[in-house]
Amino acid sequence: MKKLLLFVGIITLLSCSSNEEETKTKLEVILNPPAWINGTWYSESIGNNDYGWIFTDGNAIRMNQGSEQVNIKESTTSSLNGRDYLNQQSDFVKEIILDNRYSIEIEYHDPARPSIDHEVLYEFIKISDTEIEWTTAPTSVKPLIMKKQ
Repeated sequence: MKKLLLFVGIITLLSCSSNEEETKTKLEVILNPPAWINGTWYSESIGNNDYGWIFTDGNAIRMNQGSEQVNIKESTTSSLNGRDYLNQQSDFVKEIILDNRYSIEIEYHDPARPSIDHEVLYEFIKISDTEIEWTTAPTSVKPLIMKKQ
């Protein structure tokens, strides 16, 4: 009986695994677009009124030609939580918010190429209450003027 109890005790000790993984806090990116930029903005120079941005409290969504959209909050939150060494949003997303300028700088991590990081800069300048300039637009039209809808 003692051998059976000893055997069960050893099996129990060996089968217990230690939880070496730390519990990592899930982080959520929060963007702070200024009130003057909130709304839907389209370029009249590119596409058929389907290329532009939607800014809301806490988010920015880039609209490409057609129906493709890139939700900046969702994509950066996903990438942020894929990095073990980041503990806060400011390690990953930086915003500049002024009366006539708004920019978002994002550092992206490519899991397929862990040694390479990518930085993306979205910068907007207020021309008027109904027009903004997307200064870093990836288009041949520079500057890209967008009108509020």
